[in-house]
Amino acid sequence: MSDAVKRSRREDEAGDSEVIPAKKAKRMCRYRAAWAVEFPWSSKTADDEFAANCLLCRQTLSVASGGRSDLLRHAETEHHSAQVVPELWKWV
Repeated sequence: MSDAVKRSRREDEAGDSEVIPAKKAKRMCRYRAAWAVEFPWSSKTADDEFAANCLLCRQTLSVASGGRSDLLRHAETEHHSAQVVPELWKWV
């Protein structure tokens, strides 16, 4: 077998071996500058490219696993919604 594709073998009770493919590495999402336009309450963190700051909640949230959907999910939280005051929110 090649080094590029690492595989492991598992033997069952009868002694037959089965090739099990190695797990793929998870792809991690980085914060994109375009999201600051769509989500004006968000900004890139200074030290972590896989996280965003919520300027309203003053929280750091990970965008590594879901990217844009992580920001959408945060926007729907009760804590974030309570921070939004429509009369004072001039970003939109």
